[in-house]
Formats: sequence, structure tokens, C-alpha cells
Amino acid sequence: MKAKSLTLVVALILCGIACNQVFAARKVSEEAVIFRKTRDAVFTVYEDRGHGSGFLVDRAGLILTNSHVIQSSSHISVQLGHHTRVPATLLAEDRQKDIAVLRVAPEIVKELPVLKIADRPAADLAFEGERVIAIGSPLNQIRILTSGIVSKVEDRAIISDVNINPGNSGGPLINMDSEVIAINTFLDPSSSGPGVSGSVSISLALPLLDQASGSLREEPPPATLLRVNGNDPITKAGL
Repeated sequence: MKAKSLTLVVALILCGIACNQVFAARKVSEEAVIFRKTRDAVFTVYEDRGHGSGFLVDRAGLILTNSHVIQSSSHISVQLGHHTRVPATLLAEDRQKDIAVLRVAPEIVKELPVLKIADRPAADLAFEGERVIAIGSPLNQIRILTSGIVSKVEDRAIISDVNINPGNSGGPLINMDSEVIAINTFLDPSSSGPGVSGSVSISLALPLLDQASGSLREEPPPATLLRVNGNDPITKAGL
């Protein structure tokens, strides 16, 4: 009986060692690594009638998003993860290009990563077949990852098969060098499948960012904590 027990113990130990070795050897995808490195810089942007996404591009509290996400709202706020929501102000906007720059209190984002913007001409931002990821808050989710490949590169937009939904608008499209190459903007749906998505080239946002930087001397919005609505499944579950 003791021999059987000893054999069982040895077997369990060997199994545990083998499992640990398998776990240690497990390959983590580039997408997973980049997501972990950049996700804390992606926020949920709220206005009076709905929400979208946005991302941090400057330690002074500058956030890029789509113009249609804020819809000329006088009440804009930004949620960091699941539990922190603060006021935001509009610094600059280009409705024709569908780009807006928001600002939050710098002290709110001082410990967060700032996303790197690909500073090159639109034609050189990406190439067809390149892998990319999108991070945003679609539907009732908060800051999730979808991935795919670039299907077409145009002067004003990058078309990809990355799955986006309402709420993804304003979030970053990121390449495997962790650079933001576009702002996720629209979905071209298909009745027989997921369709394709379009993202405004980040090069179109650079002049607007320069304009917004000229307003940084103005008083930033307060760091007041606002009520989190708690509509996402994780918050509803109390996690």
C-alpha cells in the first residue's frame, strides 16, 4: 500500500514538473505582448448619448479619438479600465477628417503608457498583409483586443479585416512594432460575414495634435472622479 502511495506521489510530482515545463515553453503571440504593453493607454470615451474609444498620446493628458464619438457633446468623460472615470475637454477637432483631441488632468495619466505614433506618410504607414491589432471598448465590453491583417492602404484610411463594432471607434490600430498607424473609425459590414473595417490614417491627426499642443497652457479639466456606469459584464459581475 505504501509503495502504491509513493508511486502516486512521484507520478504527481513528475506531472507537475512536466506541466510547468509546458507552461514555461508556451509561445506567447506578438499580439498578446503588444496588447499587454499598450492596453492601459486605451480608454473608453463617453458623451451624452453613447461611447467610443480613445488613446493616450501625450503625458500632458492628450487623447486621440474620432470626432463622431463625441458628437458635439458638452459633457465628455473618459474611463480608465473598469473603475476610474474622469472629465475630459475638447482641445481640437476636425469633423471632415473625423478626428478629435481630448484632454484629461495630467495627474490621472502620469503612470500610464503613452502610445507611439507612426510619424511617416500615409502610403508608408502599413502594407497589405501586415498583421495589426485594434484595442477598444465595443458594445458592452471594456478595452478588448481584436486582430487581423491589412487588406488595403489608401491615402486617408487603412482597410483591414480586424473585427470592430460600435464602441471601437476612436481606438488605435497598432502594428507589430507597437506603433499606432490609424484610428479605428468605421465598419463595412457584410450580410454573409463580418465584413471589413476602416481606420483613419494617423498621419491625418498630426496637424491636429500640433494645434492641440498650443492649447496646453490653458487650465486642464479637474481630476474629479465620476460615477462609473458599470454596464460592462465584468463590472456587473462584481469582479
